[in-house]
Amino acid sequence: MNTLESKLLTAAREDRLLDYIDEQWRVTDRDDRDPLAEALADLHNQGKIDVVAAFGKLKNDKQPPNFFLTKRIFEKTLPKIEAPTSEVLKCVLHLFHEAGQDMTAGFIIDPYINFCAANPSRPREAIGLIETSPDKLAGLLTPSLVAGSRLDAQQYLNEAIRLSTHLTIEIRRDAVFSLGRIEYPEEGDLPEKALTTLEHAIAGENDDLLIRSVIKSAFSLYKKQESLEGRVTGLIDTVLTGGGDQALHAASEILFFEDKEIPETLLDKLLSHLRQVNPAHKGTLDNIDHGLEALLAGESPEKAIRFIEALLTTKAESLSMEAFDGVGRELLKNREGLLNCVMTRWFLGGNPALCRVIPYVMVHQDISHDLPLAVDPEELHPIDPDRILFLARKAIGYLFFRPVTAASIVLSLMEYAKDDEMKKTLTGLLFDPLSINYGKVEDYIKEQVDSENDSIRSACKGSLAAFDQYLDGLKSTGEIPELNPSQSRQEAYRRHYSKQMSEAMRQGEENSLAQFCSKSVLLYGRKSIFHVRGSSDEIDRREMQLHNFDFSTEIPRLSIIAPFDFDYTLRVFRAEKPAT
Repeated sequence: MNTLESKLLTAAREDRLLDYIDEQWRVTDRDDRDPLAEALADLHNQGKIDVVAAFGKLKNDKQPPNFFLTKRIFEKTLPKIEAPTSEVLKCVLHLFHEAGQDMTAGFIIDPYINFCAANPSRPREAIGLIETSPDKLAGLLTPSLVAGSRLDAQQYLNEAIRLSTHLTIEIRRDAVFSLGRIEYPEEGDLPEKALTTLEHAIAGENDDLLIRSVIKSAFSLYKKQESLEGRVTGLIDTVLTGGGDQALHAASEILFFEDKEIPETLLDKLLSHLRQVNPAHKGTLDNIDHGLEALLAGESPEKAIRFIEALLTTKAESLSMEAFDGVGRELLKNREGLLNCVMTRWFLGGNPALCRVIPYVMVHQDISHDLPLAVDPEELHPIDPDRILFLARKAIGYLFFRPVTAASIVLSLMEYAKDDEMKKTLTGLLFDPLSINYGKVEDYIKEQVDSENDSIRSACKGSLAAFDQYLDGLKSTGEIPELNPSQSRQEAYRRHYSKQMSEAMRQGEENSLAQFCSKSVLLYGRKSIFHVRGSSDEIDRREMQLHNFDFSTEIPRLSIIAPFDFDYTLRVFRAEKPAT
């Protein structure tokens, strides 16, 4: 007996086996941990310790030993031991449930499958035990059938088929799910036989969890045998028609995780049904978002765009672009191809739910604030003055607080304005309300003065001339007392404004990471002193010099001079409907 085995036996006699395993795991290099699992398996198989009983007491209670590290050793040990199947079932389920929602909870399943597959009697015995106590053990039916299929695929497919008609719903669900997980031989018609079972399983069935299993298994069978595409598509379409939220979630998982393997006909069916998604189900929406992001980046961007259009317009009151950050990222990434396209299409359509997407993407994805956009000529057709003016006003209405972006859209429309009257109107919009409110727009227009396009160059010069004339008009009035409040009133306004900003900051901190940080207020001084506990448990005194932090933003001029007229103009631009 080697030293490691002696220490394990001593720890077992002292009822601290799990603690010793935890200690060994921590001090052993990753490549040297196999001997620990081997020693545990040998001692267990010799009857000197009971590994299954020991790990059956392991708790995820944040107390030593560390649950997840110690469980990892059991995962390495389990396939190598000899133990009663009933005891292993209980131990595996115990560890699975103790892991809770942790991503590693399911890591115990593969070792369990390997354990069962190591002895032909184990899968059969496990299935019998599960049938006897489905309320306690049903969660391991699928891995038990998978383990059996490694030994005899035909036999355990027949077992799954038999159990798919079981009286207990938990057994039926797992049996149906198993049909897509069984390890079928590459040759033969077993996947087709399994698909036939799925088609029969849905007859008169309204359990949403079982329908979810049907969807997942059907797609798995398609991946195993692509010739089943037509039947799989028809089956998934049928069950989604009568399915609920769980069924839609399964469809969203296929869209997300299997995006490169979904056949075209099935993709269309999935997108059609996913329009019925419940806006309250964030997990399903996240899956859809990731799937759409992949479609936008791939060869089917139009399908994704049509889906977003349909979803946001039909669920405008309960769903917004906030649920689709991935879509926003991809739109911005492919600005010239996608963002310009949807911006033109959606602004011309005038639907508020879609129009709001563009400023949302610009605010939440674009950190530069000065991203130029241009109209998509294909979406602009048929080109006529009314459509051009409508699009320009929509761009200003929705992107006013991204003024450079709004100005770039108006300038891009100059290329398609054929008559002088329309060019004059667009130039006027470029000046008022954009240039008149933002200095950065004037700077952007100056950069575009040398454009190769005559219409754009002329519009820039006209807007700059109008702005110069506007400034001259302001200066010609002289000093107006009403526009120069007294010092005391200016200070009163600053105090009022400071109070508003402090309240806004306080509200913002309530929903940010700042609430988890300590706060110190320095009344005077040029540096901050704080103490840090070092690795040797000594307190280290440190100093941090204070630095200036500046942030500036440009406020539209008219929001102060004529706030009501300013707000009304933007509302009109946003609310206008396209001509019918």
